[in-house]
Amino acid sequence: MWRLDEKAKRKYAAAERFGLTETLMQTGWAGLSAKDSGRIGGSLKAKREKVTGQECCFPPHQSPDGDSFPSRGSHRQRHPAKPSP
Repeated sequence: MWRLDEKAKRKYAAAERFGLTETLMQTGWAGLSAKDSGRIGGSLKAKREKVTGQECCFPPHQSPDGDSFPSRGSHRQRHPAKPSP
């Protein structure tokens, strides 16, 4: 018998809620469509946000290792659009 960690158990439970258990047994995770994978991932994210009360695991414009990302407009300010001929 396989022992699944908590994350894997949540993934299988979400797949079962969407009726994807048979597909998983036949083809594995790689056999799921992008739409179905997105449904599972979205479901896990929504449930995690509901439990933790957080929208994301790290602040906006910051990577998990603490490096800051540039603000959205900074690329356009440094590289303005070229005028069309």
